[in-house]
Amino acid sequence: MNCPVGHYGNASDHSCYSCHTGCAACSDNTLLTCTACTNVSGTIYYKYTNANTCNTSCPYGQFILDSIPFLCQSCNYPCVTC
Repeated sequence: MNCPVGHYGNASDHSCYSCHTGCAACSDNTLLTCTACTNVSGTIYYKYTNANTCNTSCPYGQFILDSIPFLCQSCNYPCVTC
């Protein structure tokens, strides 16, 4: 099933439903199934490294690198903040 960006397909009823806010691609509408993030009304969402979560900031141990859109980058070892 092909659904538009920000939506996922439900095989049981053959419908498209909205992903969680900030998700450009997902498998359902929970926050933990985002596989890509997007910009919503001027707010940029970033995908966490090694997790299917999008948020407006990166978690502890990760940072935003402007050259790679919508994706948090891990700090270099042994740094926990960067």
